[in-house]
Amino acid sequence: MNFPGVRYDETFDCWVVTDPELVRRALRDPALSAQTLEAATVAFLPPEVRAECAPLLDTLRRWFVTLDGEPHRERRQAVAHLFATRRIRELDDVLTGIADAAVGRCAAAGGGDVVPAIADVVAARGIAAMLDLDGVAHERLNDWARAVSEFLATSYRPDRARAAQTALDEMAASVLAVPGAMPTVAPGDPAERLATASMLLFGGMETTSGLVGFALWYLVANGLSERVAADPSGAEADAVVERALELFAPVGHVARLALRPVRLGDAEIPAGALVMVALHGEDVLAAPGMPTRCPAHGPARRDHLAFGGGPHFCIGAPLARAIAGSTVTAFARALPEVAVRELRWRDNPTFRGPAALVLR
Repeated sequence: MNFPGVRYDETFDCWVVTDPELVRRALRDPALSAQTLEAATVAFLPPEVRAECAPLLDTLRRWFVTLDGEPHRERRQAVAHLFATRRIRELDDVLTGIADAAVGRCAAAGGGDVVPAIADVVAARGIAAMLDLDGVAHERLNDWARAVSEFLATSYRPDRARAAQTALDEMAASVLAVPGAMPTVAPGDPAERLATASMLLFGGMETTSGLVGFALWYLVANGLSERVAADPSGAEADAVVERALELFAPVGHVARLALRPVRLGDAEIPAGALVMVALHGEDVLAAPGMPTRCPAHGPARRDHLAFGGGPHFCIGAPLARAIAGSTVTAFARALPEVAVRELRWRDNPTFRGPAALVLR
C-alpha cells in the first residue's frame, strides 16, 4: 500500500512516513507513541536471549526517549540543564581545545581516516566533558555506544544483544563510580542513573560522530575550508554544520507505535501498527545506501528534521551543533588543502555516517 509520502513495508511489517509535513505531524501526534521497545526490539529476540539480556532491556525501558507523557517530561527535565545555552557556552573553550587537539594530531600524521581520528574523538570527549567523565578513555566510550547502536539497528541478532549487554555492564562499572560525575549525582536510584547516562552517551556519541563525519566530507568536497577559516565569527562553520544536517541526517528514522487508528495524508494507519518516521526525507528502509557524490554548497536551512520534532526533539542538539562547529573550524584552519581518498558508509540504516573518511 503506497500513498503520497506514506507506504506500508511488507518486509519489515511497518509503515514508513517520508513526506516532511506528515513527518512533523507524526512527531507531534500523541496517538503515535515512542514506547516501541517491545514491538521494534524485544519482539525479535529469542526468549532465552531476553532472559540473558534482561538488565539491558530493563535499562532501555527506562530511557526517556522511549517514554511518553509525564514520565518522559520528568526524566527529560532532570537533565535539561546540561544542555542549556549557558552551559554549552561554558564548554566553548573545552570543545575548542578537544577539536584542536584531535585535528592537530591528524594534521601531524599527514591525514588519514578522520572518523576514528577526529569524529569519534570529538564526539566522545565532548559528551564526556558535559557529563564530567573526562577520566574514561574515549575508545571505551565509542565502543560502548557502537555496541548499543548496532543492537538497536539489528535487534534480531543475539550476538548484538549480548555485545550490548557487555557494554552496559562495563559502562555501569565505570561511569557510576566516577565521583562527582553526572551519573553519580543525578536523581534516582542506580538503575535510573545508569539509564540516563547510557542514553546520553549512546545517543550523543553515535549521532554526533556521524554529524561531524558528514560535515567534514561536505567541507572538503565543496572546498570551503578557506572560507570557514577566514571567518572569525564562526557563522560559516555553523552554516556548514546546518547544511550537513539538512542533507545527511545522522538518524535515518525514529519508530512510533499507533495507539489508535491514525490518519496521515491519504493513509489510514491501524492501531497497533509500527511506524518508521523518516527524518531525512528519504525511505531509508527501501534505499539505505548513502551518496557517493557530495551535493554542491548551498544556503543552510534550519527547518530540517535532523533532530526530530515535537516533545521528543533531540535534547542534545545544542551540544552536537557546538561540537561539530568547533571541529569544522579547527579542521579548516589546520588542514586547508586536503582531498578525499576513500569514503565508506556505516552499514546501519538508522544511525548513519561515514565508517571511513580517508583524506590525503
